[in-house]
Amino acid sequence: MINELPSGAPVIGVAKTRFRTATHAAQVFRGQSSRPLYVTAAGMTVAEAAGVVTEMAGQFRLPDALKLADRLARGVETTDDSWRAAE
Repeated sequence: MINELPSGAPVIGVAKTRFRTATHAAQVFRGQSSRPLYVTAAGMTVAEAAGVVTEMAGQFRLPDALKLADRLARGVETTDDSWRAAE
């Protein structure tokens, strides 16, 4: 059962390196990688969050949706496809 946050939305944290004080993080191995992702959660159990990350689409260590979110946050990619009209 998901524990509700005041906003009503659970939050899943995913890191490629271990944060020293996050002793509660679950290690998730994806794809062929021998290096884990470190998963934390608020509003749901860490085990539930680890299951969500494990099941996310993508064949590599980092799920496809998280790769896209990272690229968008860094401004490397945009969701605006108007540039395609110039082709």
